[in-house]
Amino acid sequence: MTGTITVRDAVPSDRPLLVEYMAGLQDTEHALHANRLPGAEIADGFLALEEKRVAKDHGRVFVAEVDGEPAGFLLCYQEPGEAYITADEKPYGWIGDIFVAADFRGSGVAPALMAAAEDHFRAQGIKVVRLGVLHANDRARAAYAKLGFAPYADTLEKYL
Repeated sequence: MTGTITVRDAVPSDRPLLVEYMAGLQDTEHALHANRLPGAEIADGFLALEEKRVAKDHGRVFVAEVDGEPAGFLLCYQEPGEAYITADEKPYGWIGDIFVAADFRGSGVAPALMAAAEDHFRAQGIKVVRLGVLHANDRARAAYAKLGFAPYADTLEKYL
């Protein structure tokens, strides 16, 4: 699908849409790793936690639309940076959540959302943006690589 992509700040009336998108994101991750709760169980509460982080840590919630139709969202905020990170990379920008509705994937919505987040962070003087991605999410990893993201750290797990 092609059309005009606009990115705007979320408004309170977007919350039901954001809960729906958060559920979609969680369901996508649940399909990739069994420890992720289904979206219906976690979306509203998790979004509320993330909204608090946005308010506290100089963040934003963006909504993308294609020809006026909601197409995705991105939630971002600042992270203070660990003690072992050099001062020039603190704080850093964190992409907490990004989701593009299925009908709009591959249409430029994710790059538009990322550009809005990067502009937000640049305006704050931030030099580095990070995000997390499940190892099994090959599609997202490829999309992030196309946007200039490179591997930074790996988290390994072992069940006991």
